[in-house]
Amino acid sequence: MRKSQKPYTAFGATVGSALTASNLSQAVLATGMKTTSAQVTHLLRGYRKPSPKWVDLIADTLDMSEDERRDLHLKAARQYGFKL
Repeated sequence: MRKSQKPYTAFGATVGSALTASNLSQAVLATGMKTTSAQVTHLLRGYRKPSPKWVDLIADTLDMSEDERRDLHLKAARQYGFKL
């Protein structure tokens, strides 16, 4: 990891684990989401806020279960200070 890079957030780590479990890369996720790898990296490292729309798009692309989707939404919300 470069010094200037932020580590993955809890949200990013969850997505990273799902990618690993699915044997997929961030580039494949980006293609499935119809966005760039840079955009995905920004979401996973906390440079951009993952809106509910982005969370759903990630969950759909990774074919997550409803429980996994809910967990991903909760982590995204907590990351930005929502008290749930």
